[in-house]
Amino acid sequence: MAVNINIPILRINNKILGQIRVTPPNPKVGESVCIEVLSPDGTLCNESGTDIYLNRAPGVRHWRQWRRPGTHRLRAVARHADGSIEMINTNVTVATAAPGNEPPRLAVSGHPHRHTEFQMSVVHTEAEGVRVGLPKTPTFAGLFPRRAAASQVAPKQIRIVMAQQPLPTKVPPRTVAAGFHLADSPIAYAWDFGDGTTLQTTEPWIDHDFVAALDTSTEQMVFHIQVRMTAPGQPPQDVRRSVTVANHYAMAKRRGLIQPLVVNAAANAQFTQDGYRGSFTVRNLEPVALAFTSRRIELMFSDHRPAVMLDLEALNVALPPKAETIIHVLSTKIPVDAIGFAVHYSGLDSARRPVRASAYFDLPAHIARITPHLLANPALNAQLNNLVAQRQVQNPTSIKALDILQVVQRGGLVSLPKAPPNPPGPPKPNIVEGGVCDPWNLPANIPEGFVCQASTDPNDTSWLPMPGRFMNARKGDMIITAATPGDMIADLLLSIGQVYSHSGMMTTNREQITHSTASKDRLLDYPNGSLLGTPAPSDGFKVDELRYLWPGVITQTVENSVNGQDFVDPESSTGKTFNIGGFGTINSMIDTQGDYEPKLVQSLVIKPDPTQETPAIRSQLHAIADWAAAQAGKSYYSFYCYTNPATDKIAPNPASPLPSPWWHGTYPTVCASFVWRAVHQSGAVVENQKDPKDAGANSKDGLYLYTAAERLVAGNELFDALEQLVDDSVAPNGVLAELASSIADMEDDVANQVCNAFNSDWCETESKDSDQWRQQQAAYAISPENLLRWNAPLYGYSEPLVYATPRYEQVTIYRWKKVPTQGSLAGKVMFNGAPVSGAWVQLYDGKGVGTKSDGSFSLDKIPAGNYIADVGKTRNDGMYIQAKVPVSITAGKTTQVNVVLQLSSDLYRALEIDGWVQTTDHECNAAVDPTKTSNMYRVLLVGPYNTHAAATFQAIADQDVLGEAIFEADWQLDKSVKIKVTLRVHDGTKTSDSYYEYAHNFTVAAGKSLSKWMYANDGDKVFARFTLKNKQAAV
Repeated sequence: MAVNINIPILRINNKILGQIRVTPPNPKVGESVCIEVLSPDGTLCNESGTDIYLNRAPGVRHWRQWRRPGTHRLRAVARHADGSIEMINTNVTVATAAPGNEPPRLAVSGHPHRHTEFQMSVVHTEAEGVRVGLPKTPTFAGLFPRRAAASQVAPKQIRIVMAQQPLPTKVPPRTVAAGFHLADSPIAYAWDFGDGTTLQTTEPWIDHDFVAALDTSTEQMVFHIQVRMTAPGQPPQDVRRSVTVANHYAMAKRRGLIQPLVVNAAANAQFTQDGYRGSFTVRNLEPVALAFTSRRIELMFSDHRPAVMLDLEALNVALPPKAETIIHVLSTKIPVDAIGFAVHYSGLDSARRPVRASAYFDLPAHIARITPHLLANPALNAQLNNLVAQRQVQNPTSIKALDILQVVQRGGLVSLPKAPPNPPGPPKPNIVEGGVCDPWNLPANIPEGFVCQASTDPNDTSWLPMPGRFMNARKGDMIITAATPGDMIADLLLSIGQVYSHSGMMTTNREQITHSTASKDRLLDYPNGSLLGTPAPSDGFKVDELRYLWPGVITQTVENSVNGQDFVDPESSTGKTFNIGGFGTINSMIDTQGDYEPKLVQSLVIKPDPTQETPAIRSQLHAIADWAAAQAGKSYYSFYCYTNPATDKIAPNPASPLPSPWWHGTYPTVCASFVWRAVHQSGAVVENQKDPKDAGANSKDGLYLYTAAERLVAGNELFDALEQLVDDSVAPNGVLAELASSIADMEDDVANQVCNAFNSDWCETESKDSDQWRQQQAAYAISPENLLRWNAPLYGYSEPLVYATPRYEQVTIYRWKKVPTQGSLAGKVMFNGAPVSGAWVQLYDGKGVGTKSDGSFSLDKIPAGNYIADVGKTRNDGMYIQAKVPVSITAGKTTQVNVVLQLSSDLYRALEIDGWVQTTDHECNAAVDPTKTSNMYRVLLVGPYNTHAAATFQAIADQDVLGEAIFEADWQLDKSVKIKVTLRVHDGTKTSDSYYEYAHNFTVAAGKSLSKWMYANDGDKVFARFTLKNKQAAV
């Protein structure tokens, strides 16, 4: 809604922006370019108290690269403390590099689930195409289909080998960038991450976490990355990019909340004899110690029951300054029907600011007991068990969907495993022989002779599919996330300093979200006009398709909202589908080609403060969420809601004999206005005290003032984004010179039409020729980032969104057995060669005993059958040592068993080997030497009691030459792993044949990785490239 307020629009006097300097001034595609904002006197602009953004990223100096030739616009915006705004523009012309002389680029993307970590690859450009360094994380293509963003689509003349591709079947060409034509000499990569850390590698890819560089007050931190490539006899070559990390810690601190970072948390809690155990790690960024003085446990249930908050418990957990602390969680208050729980820790710092951190845990065994019909079928069980037996996965009891996808890409599976279809509901519990039972929660009255025992059927050690969920989001909570570069709304909001561009409301606990969204691809499918006989937006877009954007309000599972879901266009005669998603747990603004500034923005959940939430508050949020869920299909997406979110303009039914369009009778929303409308209709108040600048005659609770200056800056940014969108969509490969003016006019038409739709809902064709949208007025509106300003009791608290990726969890199945006879169990419990006193040995609920001072124990009157003895003890240092031992009780006899307890700690390491080995059979007269490439993947488990492990991989070339790669791993006291890698090339195809070998030793520190290549050459040749990762093993 437009309002008249007397405020400065654009600063006229005392300007601080002079010009934008580009170095080099005439860059080429892929070249590293330094862009700087200068003051009027020609020096680098440095005005304290003023926020300066350069092409939507904070700061006055940035390095970037362009992937496409042509004219690109640069814009600098200064936002002054008095509300006035400066804006300067400049255009830079990017030329095409000569074939064979394209400079290398730095491809940057964010880690899927770590909000401060980037994955980087040097892209070596060649005359025949582009090669990207081997990826760290494949996409979910095929398992969780997702469309690539427009910025990820390469021009047709360039071939991209990207993350979703399998590992190569042959050694890539060694020819790289111009000036780097190498035969056997390696390239050395010297990485400077701009945060004070450097590293050297022999591979063109690397991961780097900027968490240690985050300070406590800067909300967006810019780091300038440089990679220097050197090779023997060649001059060095540098590649530079700037990246931005959004710092939620600083955002929360500005609002008066201290949230130590949760950097590592176990997905599941384990049941032990003294309760349920989990652990997580927090990082205190402050230079002073903090402490948690209380905690509150939140119980989660599966049948849409409200979560239950238990009473506060007093405790004292110290958090040393600038350090990480592992917190062990123990709870005895988890009921049998809970499927998970959260633990919320709280305290106060020296300034009396609240200190908060939370961790969230699943209980797979409870889920399996409550919903046994969801357990995997025998065929799927066999597939997953085979992956574990072959050590193809990191964790033998928890297999992530990403792990399975990687196995498929390596050729370890022909197809993706599929979960069994779900029957209508779980069977009713019944005490009959063979029926499923829970040994830890037995019913009060058990018929005589019945006992709950571990099944002897191997299929009863089953796998439970766990869908993707937002672990810390409950019904009525709000989710905000960022968008990929080039997204129109993201560019608009980034121009005024807002990093969040999409929002939604949870309409069930953890698993379902409702939001208002629009498909850009679908809008592009409805152009008004043509170009060279092909439909194109030469006269903008069709009026109705622009005004009533599809699909509007929809409800999705969390998994589909993250990975994308195909929706059928209701107006398509062919049933065409468009992929709709919008929620990434960490939006990495993936940019493989270089046109945009890579930025990491962590998605957030906005909720009541867990330490202050009451059942009445959650009940009110449930009512709001129920209303929101009922709106699916009742609202279209309207750009105009960014100007007037309260508009009630109902879409009319056109005067036509044709069937009513999908949008008939619907009302307008955008993502944030939909959430606002859901809360507003309930009568709830979200602002206890409104900021004076946001108060006015047309103000409503929960809406905020956007000045005419802010709206004009955003409009200009949107205009540029729309022109780029048309350029990318209509002419991605360039156009003939005689069509250049037509393309430029088309870009101008589309940009004007859409900007007028935003400003005044003017979508008619005539709007394409008008820049009326530039006549801005102030307006009260709502954006996703504004939702952070809503207050208690309904909201007012936010934390990083915790996404549990889809996975399979292994659970042990117990069944009722009728046993007429009994036996006994006796033995001794040891740890590190010494007896353990006070350990608890338990077979099932009610059948357990503690060990004596010599570690011995005995149990009698045990029904004959098979059990799993759960043995454990909490040591004085808080560490839990445990073991699970299968035992068989024979009638009338005593079974003897000795139990060795182990530490469930990071002393146990999993060395992941991932790469390929190639054998070449050298034949003197052959035009091409025969080669054979085999993929390598194995996880070697080593630790205090199993210090050595080994793996061998083979590739036989032309049925004539055997090549081997032998990995021998040895555990070290400092948790590092020493690895000896031996390459052998045999004269024949048997290991007994004579051979030539080359060996080298490496050491991988705990939590680190190492990428290397080696070869052994004796005429015939064996060549290997591999990455070694030293991870914590699941014990």
